Amino acid sequence: MIEHNIITKTEKRSILGEIIVTLFEQCNMSCKFCNQDHNSKVGMDTIRDKLPVVKRAIENMSKTREMFSVHFMGGEVFSDLVPDSCFDDYKYLADELEVWSKENNYDVEICFTTNFVYEQTHRLQKLLDQCPQVKLLTSYDPSGRFGLGQLNLFKKNVIAFEKYIKSANVIMTKPNIDKFLKGDKKFLILSAPTGSGKSFFSKTISNLTNECTENFRELVDSYEIYKLDKHGEFLYKDNLDREKPFGAFALTITKPLQDQYKSFFDDAKVLKGKINHQCAIDETKDVEIAPCVIVEKIKKDCWGKCICPYYEDRNRLLTSQFGVLNYSMFLSLPEDLRKKEILICDEAGVRRRDRQKI
Repeated sequence: MIEHNIITKTEKRSILGEIIVTLFEQCNMSCKFCNQDHNSKVGMDTIRDKLPVVKRAIENMSKTREMFSVHFMGGEVFSDLVPDSCFDDYKYLADELEVWSKENNYDVEICFTTNFVYEQTHRLQKLLDQCPQVKLLTSYDPSGRFGLGQLNLFKKNVIAFEKYIKSANVIMTKPNIDKFLKGDKKFLILSAPTGSGKSFFSKTISNLTNECTENFRELVDSYEIYKLDKHGEFLYKDNLDREKPFGAFALTITKPLQDQYKSFFDDAKVLKGKINHQCAIDETKDVEIAPCVIVEKIKKDCWGKCICPYYEDRNRLLTSQFGVLNYSMFLSLPEDLRKKEILICDEAGVRRRDRQKI
């Protein structure tokens, strides 16, 4: 089990230790994103030998983790190609690990990952009846992982074993992300534990969005985009209306989360409040209480010279493919400047009030 430095670096340490154990590579499917040898039977006769390795991993991780989730997987561990003897070995692993964890006061969850594409479901049902501590994990690929017969079998078995399934994940390959971006679904909800890579998922989606047009970039960089007519409307509102949404905004709830995105991705553009920026012409003040608050001409002069750190950061955010800001900052932006191809609401459940406004 490799602990990624990313968790230590951001001080977002999960209490859950996850251990993934590949028992063998033989599989009844040939997914394009998988590089395993689907015909190999190597490992089928040494399944029980994996138990000491799992125990050592739990012991080593117990210094920094309070709970453990052990995932046994293939290949496909429950396929019709697998001999009955393997199911006896699965029961051995589950039973022995359950007893050992209780004797040593470890909180251990036991899971098997499966694609649910098989006919002989009675063997799986027997295993689950004998080992009620076992949970199932599965995944779904909406962009063609299954043939029609395989998809029907998958759906049938998911329904049959629904009460044993802990999670069913969508495989986020590029075709699937493209399908989401071009589809008619407006919302995608991702619920995953700390350290599972949600930030990288957000960035991956943003990388597949469109970039801003040169016309929009020029209007922003020159500050022309902020000019108002006599009615208080944007002078270039027609231009904004013609612009297609592009890029992504990631909305966070704290400054450390904004810093985390920036530490992961050099090209992320972060915008914090004015109080976080030092005035360019009066270093004793932040932009929140800078001279331009009282004298509008000073702000326009700084705009013309492109020297205000806050407004320059705002311009970079507005033209970026991946911008990071908090909910309050996003809601304070003029509505015409909020248009994005993708809006990522990080920690969305925490900010229910702001989510309703959005």
